[in-house]
Amino acid sequence: MAGGWSSLPADLLYQISARLISDADQLHAHLACAHWRATIPRPAAYRPWVVAARQAPDGLSPVGEHSFLLPRGVPGVDFQAIPPGLPYCCGAPRGWLALADDARSPTRLVLWEPHSGTEIPLPCPCPVIQVFLSGDPLESSDWTAVATRLRRPRAHIIFFWRPGDASWSGPATVPCAKLYSVEFHAGNIYCIDGMFNLSIYDLQLGTRSPPIARSCTLVSGQSRGLSASLSGTACVRCTSWPAAASSC
Repeated sequence: MAGGWSSLPADLLYQISARLISDADQLHAHLACAHWRATIPRPAAYRPWVVAARQAPDGLSPVGEHSFLLPRGVPGVDFQAIPPGLPYCCGAPRGWLALADDARSPTRLVLWEPHSGTEIPLPCPCPVIQVFLSGDPLESSDWTAVATRLRRPRAHIIFFWRPGDASWSGPATVPCAKLYSVEFHAGNIYCIDGMFNLSIYDLQLGTRSPPIARSCTLVSGQSRGLSASLSGTACVRCTSWPAAASSC
């Protein structure tokens, strides 16, 4: 690519932007360069961003108490009253907030959508660390929630929940470090953890605990020194398959 990323064709950039799920990704694309900014349309509306207190140094708790912030220059938006008694945020998947009543020993876990005020109570694994969604519950009933909790210090395990389930399925058979990136694609969930391990689970089989389809390490033993220079690793959804991308 002679001109680098700044010379990508406009039609390709438009296709890329159409696959960006979050408002933050859209804004980051606009900051890349003038060509990207002129080509990629802005979203019609922004959901409020969640600003959370810093996570405890042990890394074993949810991210903490939360508040709301809009990107600079974006008009204010109305959102419903925050559900009482749920000050802790365990994730903001697809514009929803996963709220809990306590950091260490939660008894309530609720998905809440700020615009509509819709609340979806979930069974509460204790303690819950992270929550992800395969789809927007307002758009389809065919979605899956994924949560992580601690098995032992620094080792997380993954649980799965579908609408109508009485409890979480799992745990997944393979422990992981804290998840850095999660992507859902073609009925599978792709998880990359803090130790650069990639695990793929098949969500289409209808089993109580989705089986692992593949597990591998993205950074080999000879490349461990390089991993120290990587600021993050993420799953990126492509046309036919997801690829793992590392950022330096």
